[in-house]
Amino acid sequence: MANHCNNVITITSSDLETSRKLNEEFSFLLDENIDAFEAIKEKYPTEYTHWFDIAHTEIGFENNSIHILIEGDTNWSPIEEFMEVFSEKNPLAVIECMYEEPGCNIGGNIVYRDGFKILDDHYEFLEYLRIFDEERYNNELEYIFDGYTESLTLKEFKKTLTFKRYNKKEKYKFANLFKAKRKKLFKN
Repeated sequence: MANHCNNVITITSSDLETSRKLNEEFSFLLDENIDAFEAIKEKYPTEYTHWFDIAHTEIGFENNSIHILIEGDTNWSPIEEFMEVFSEKNPLAVIECMYEEPGCNIGGNIVYRDGFKILDDHYEFLEYLRIFDEERYNNELEYIFDGYTESLTLKEFKKTLTFKRYNKKEKYKFANLFKAKRKKLFKN
């Protein structure tokens, strides 16, 4: 299977007419017998968007506002072309995509509104996790440190890209964590 990019797309609007339109237009998400990808592709045709799995969907219409969540995988990169087409057709809605592509070591956040991209934050994967998912970030660091502490000295660890990418405060924290793990590992 090709590298995948997990996309968590959120569509919101507090404009009553837009919310009603989107609630009706995306009501198919509530029907398990409908292929969500095919239905979205039909409503918002794009040339390069290739979804191969939509894992989860939600739709809510409350207090004259709409909230739609679509989570799924695309090949290689986030679903930006769909977001642009959607935003052009629904200028009073906001569409946001949190994406991560661990195989290429990237993650980020893209937001469109009024047919324009208003935010495009792109990160290396660990930095993305540090900002948006602290639990997974800590688990990933634990995994990395386990590998490093078994085979590297502190001096060698400080030369790694993992260590060099952080600010002075984080380097101090990681160096102390590294020393503690090595001490525990080699105590036995």
